[in-house]
Amino acid sequence: MKKILLTFCILLVSFVSFSENDKEKTPKSGSIYPVITEIDPSVQSLIGKVNTDSLMATIQHLQDYGTRAYFKPQAYEAQDWLKAKFEAMGLDVELQYFSTAGNNFGTPDTSSANVIAIQRGTKYPDEYIVCGGHYDSGPVRICPSWNLDWDNCPGADDNASGISGILETARILSQFEFERSIIYCCFSGDEPGGYGSGAYATRCRLEGMNIVGFFALDMIGYLAPENEIQINLFYWSVARTFANYCINIYDLYFPKIPVKRTIHNVAGETDGMFILNGYKAVFPFEFVQCPSIHGYDCNEDIIGVSVNSPEQATMFTQANVASIATIAKYDVAMPPQPLDADPPTNCVAQHLQGRSIKISWEYPEENTPKQYFIYRDGVKIKEIITSPYTETLSINDYDLHCYKVTADYWEIESEPSNESCVSVPNSVTGSNVDFKIYPNPTTGDLIIERGELRIINMEILDMNGKNVFYIMSSNPSGTVINISHLPAGFYFLKIQTESGEVVKKVLKE
Repeated sequence: MKKILLTFCILLVSFVSFSENDKEKTPKSGSIYPVITEIDPSVQSLIGKVNTDSLMATIQHLQDYGTRAYFKPQAYEAQDWLKAKFEAMGLDVELQYFSTAGNNFGTPDTSSANVIAIQRGTKYPDEYIVCGGHYDSGPVRICPSWNLDWDNCPGADDNASGISGILETARILSQFEFERSIIYCCFSGDEPGGYGSGAYATRCRLEGMNIVGFFALDMIGYLAPENEIQINLFYWSVARTFANYCINIYDLYFPKIPVKRTIHNVAGETDGMFILNGYKAVFPFEFVQCPSIHGYDCNEDIIGVSVNSPEQATMFTQANVASIATIAKYDVAMPPQPLDADPPTNCVAQHLQGRSIKISWEYPEENTPKQYFIYRDGVKIKEIITSPYTETLSINDYDLHCYKVTADYWEIESEPSNESCVSVPNSVTGSNVDFKIYPNPTTGDLIIERGELRIINMEILDMNGKNVFYIMSSNPSGTVINISHLPAGFYFLKIQTESGEVVKKVLKE
């Protein structure tokens, strides 16, 4: 991916130049890119199956090789691992070897192979949707400040992130049947100048393959702190109709995500290799260019630095799934797939400090929701899209509140999570002394700290206002009330002080 800003570093190989007559001989898809006006529940269900943990596990695994430089042993290990992953999905897998001779780095001319997996279409098996990205990593930071440490290129964002999206797309779509064939490609030898993707695109042209469209995934994990998630859609002008189709899908299924069009003509990029071989291609890309604007050296291309937004990687993968599934078309015999609207789990409400409450929860293991809804005392108070699934709220009172979280699966709302109750400790200021009550909720003991403020008496009332417990107080520094004998539920603690009356709602668990 570094090659966008490094155009003078790109090796333009001979197979990317054709005469106009050559271009006329390249295969032309008979497909008309459809205009989609309504959400397809089946596609919607596939979007919800994208799993953030699965994406991050792939990125971590590829990062852990330390380098995936195309000629290093680790690249061959990654090649075999990718091959095994596709085979486990029941796909036909091929290794395509090629030469990198003449590259301007002076590195070896042999490379780990392209890993090509195919899912055969049921009705139009000779019409292909291709999704690809490079799995090799490279050490270039920015010319002319070269950093050619080929042994230290973890390549988390560039491009383990894109490969994670391809594997996740294949994991989901391979479970179903589609009318057109889908090809999943993991290219090598792309960092020195697009050798792997160029070799495959050239072979496709020479074999007359009818490729309806090529989707490139390259660098989808970095989000600048000042930015909201958005898609920067790169495409060549000759692919405008295909780009329009993709934007149609993005706008329909992800209406809150801005899309920026960027027309580029960089031959060394993966999409460029397919364009120059006569195919339509698009390249949805994270909004901020890596690495120069990211500000990291090669060995800092790691999770937490360059891959800092699992949510963005998830959304890009979901967009890829929706775009491919729609144009590949479900087999006509395929019924719409119901979405398991699994609820969030392990909701925990926690008082931080002041009037801040932290709500945390875990997302469902099999499906990644579009967003979450936070409920307080049964009322929806916030819609949130977040990772790692926490939110801090500011409350206006010191009362006890109970929280639940639901998951939104593209207009399908899950059942609520478990309920968690918490309150900010109550304080009454008198003679510069704080008055606090905790823990709340409690399983038995309520601790009352009142400093020098004198308490005359206390009552526990049920929710109907009936007295169920009466306490006389004589301890000037603090009091512990044990209510373990009371049934679980809400109560009012009514405290009569020398400065007035305080009523506090408490929860006995």
